Amino acid sequence: MLPKAMSVCALHRVVSNIVEAPFVAKKKKPIVSDYWRRRLEPSTAEEPDLQLVEMCWRVRSMTDGKVLTCSIFRTATVLEVRALYSAGDIAHVKRFGDIQIARDYARTLHEIVISKGGFKSLPPGAA
Repeated sequence: MLPKAMSVCALHRVVSNIVEAPFVAKKKKPIVSDYWRRRLEPSTAEEPDLQLVEMCWRVRSMTDGKVLTCSIFRTATVLEVRALYSAGDIAHVKRFGDIQIARDYARTLHEIVISKGGFKSLPPGAA
């Protein structure tokens, strides 16, 4: 029997210590999932062998003067539409199995880039 003078908070502490003490879990180290480990570590995968099929379009940024080029490349298995500023600075990649669908996608991508503003079209061979 508990004394009447014990407050509700004190009673709760006593009961908590008796009931929960044996079941207190040990603190675990945070686990970084494989997904995040792969995302955060630099990639060691090599770039696939690319063969240029055709250059689709080029635009120049009106803010910094960079040239964005869109081309279709052939890899060992698929066609890739790549929008890139330079060989190492890829802005966008999409894979296709058919050349005509890749060309249509490149044309649509060009319309989207121009409609957003801030880019000026260049002839495909212009510097």
